[in-house]
Amino acid sequence: MIFTPQEVEDCRLLYVGPVLTPTQISEMLAGERDRCAKACEHLKPSMDDVISNSFFGVRGVALVDAASAIRNLGDKS
Repeated sequence: MIFTPQEVEDCRLLYVGPVLTPTQISEMLAGERDRCAKACEHLKPSMDDVISNSFFGVRGVALVDAASAIRNLGDKS
């Protein structure tokens, strides 16, 4: 069941838990985006792999693009 803040107050219910501000939520999401982007970059193949197999070069570009796209998710809100 979901209660509005006024209903909680009227019923004298007690909520014990975190209440995050929009700024805190934005900071948490930015941190998670950065961790995801770093994970993509970590998977990027080495230059030796790129030279020996063109597939790895395409994969590396895709991972860098994915990392950039993940980091830019917060710019649209």
